[in-house]
Amino acid sequence: MNRHVRFSGKPGLLFDKFEKVGLRGEKRKISLYLLVYFLALSFPAWRNSKLWSDDWAIYWDTNSSGTEVMNATVSNGRPILGWLLKGAYSSSFLLNHLVILQFISIAGIYLLGIAIYSKMRAARFSKSISLILVLGVGLLPGFQEYVYFISCFAYSWTCLFGFLSYSLFTSHRLSLKFLGIFLLTLSFLIYPAGAMFFFLAFYIDYLESLDISMSLFRLIRKVQINFYGFLLSILLTLLCALLTSRILGIESAARVHFIDTVALTQLKLEWIATRLFVSEFRIFSTVSPTPIQAVLEFCLIFIPISIALLAPLGELNSRKFGQYILIILLPLLGALPNLVISENQFEYRTLTATYTMAFLMWLVAARRLLEFVRGLKPHGFAIRLLAKKPIILLALLLIAVQFHQTQTDSNRLWISPSFVRDAITDRTIENAKVLPPSTVCLVIPSGAYSQIPRMGIYSLKSDLASSWVPDPYIRTKLEMKSIDFLGTVAVVKSTNECQEDSLMFDYSKLAD
Repeated sequence: MNRHVRFSGKPGLLFDKFEKVGLRGEKRKISLYLLVYFLALSFPAWRNSKLWSDDWAIYWDTNSSGTEVMNATVSNGRPILGWLLKGAYSSSFLLNHLVILQFISIAGIYLLGIAIYSKMRAARFSKSISLILVLGVGLLPGFQEYVYFISCFAYSWTCLFGFLSYSLFTSHRLSLKFLGIFLLTLSFLIYPAGAMFFFLAFYIDYLESLDISMSLFRLIRKVQINFYGFLLSILLTLLCALLTSRILGIESAARVHFIDTVALTQLKLEWIATRLFVSEFRIFSTVSPTPIQAVLEFCLIFIPISIALLAPLGELNSRKFGQYILIILLPLLGALPNLVISENQFEYRTLTATYTMAFLMWLVAARRLLEFVRGLKPHGFAIRLLAKKPIILLALLLIAVQFHQTQTDSNRLWISPSFVRDAITDRTIENAKVLPPSTVCLVIPSGAYSQIPRMGIYSLKSDLASSWVPDPYIRTKLEMKSIDFLGTVAVVKSTNECQEDSLMFDYSKLAD
């Protein structure tokens, strides 16, 4: 990065500053590369489009004129999401072409990638760091959920709107400022975790300010209008959410209650330290480690990153140490909705902003270490090669390995179990002697409920292990085959628990 450029404090709107620095041709190439990359990365998803987990409950509730979807989203302060889900799941065309909803999600991720790349380049980050950051974004577990989980089709757009709102707030045009407030408020009312990409834009500005020796106080003064817009959007969001819940007579869910006791504060701080902060240093891993493994993994990444951030600083003083602390703590702002509510649930889809900021921190640490090594004037061909292109070589290796791992994890969670589940269901219906059945019995053995040693939803063997899935799943599958089933659905763990006149679906294979 150029250390002698003047910090503008007014990042371009998607491509404005990108073109001002003479990178129009680069923009077109990168846009094409990213389009191919994100389509290839998500190929298994849109090639095997299927409803999964919450999708079944949302579908059944929407098509049976239920109110659970709207009640749940309103109680969680996300009424716009409820209307979007209602609209999407009540459309027979979209449900017959689920790939459209997946492409909507992919399009949001793609445009977000372009926006991030543009801002990084406008902030004088190198082409390699900017591109590697965007490539890594698509590999994060949370973004994989946005694509495979059909009901998350709008989440990537909230990330994009949150990110762009930061730039819009600094515009000289009042109409663009209002557009920024509108987009950020809209993001909050759909998915607050996505709106936290606002802080990624600030994080990029903060890292740029360090390279031109700008004090934090001066940076805050330059971008204070952005935070005024952020606070105004929060107030508008709370007002809209409260008015909607009052009009519909729906109380707020317990999960979104703010922390209001010392005990909850202590639990939250413990969760931040042991779960959230540690996860900054294992952003691509879905494996649930033992305590010893967690400590080792944390140290293996945290210590080198800390050395990389501190070693090149020369004489370490309180100001430089404060910068280091902010670099590693600011990514936590990406999980702000999780920090202020009482619930301590770990879900990758709520941490996409934090993980993107953490990955940028990794890249900044690698760049500083590179500059430090170059200053030592190392000898030897291999060392000189690493001193010239270590970020590109190592990062591309990381991207290639993680690309394969991401596909493997996604296949293990969404694709393979879903094919097994549906094959059993379809075969049982085809061989049924009496249709529609009077009752249905789903055999889901104990082994299917045992969790894989992974974190979040990646610990599931099948979505049928979630208590809210079997009933709407089987009713939907029967309805899709034009079978008018009005009976009861029983879920048991062994075949001998089913009644003799029940149509039995044996999902024992899911326990393997």
